[in-house]
Amino acid sequence: PVHKVTILPRGLNREETCGHAQILPPEDKITHHDHPKIVDRDKDGKPEFTYTGDPLVLLRGERRVTGTKVEIIGPQLKDRGFDKNKPGPVAAPAAEPPK
Repeated sequence: PVHKVTILPRGLNREETCGHAQILPPEDKITHHDHPKIVDRDKDGKPEFTYTGDPLVLLRGERRVTGTKVEIIGPQLKDRGFDKNKPGPVAAPAAEPPK
């Protein structure tokens, strides 16, 4: 996809790219079309969350991304901490049906 529009909001570690952006000041809304991609970066500038979908909608003063079929790619989940050497929980015996 060819990204013709790149938006780098001041004060945010965010990069917005798309083929076409519709900016609606009265509604405080930006709608990204044509293969939009929004990348939120961490404090070190590394990609933390990436959003894709078509369209992607942003509202002024909000950090959330909405749209149609939004796909979010984020950091890997941390280890849940279970011990793989321990046996798992035992299921309760099934209740007998009434006679």
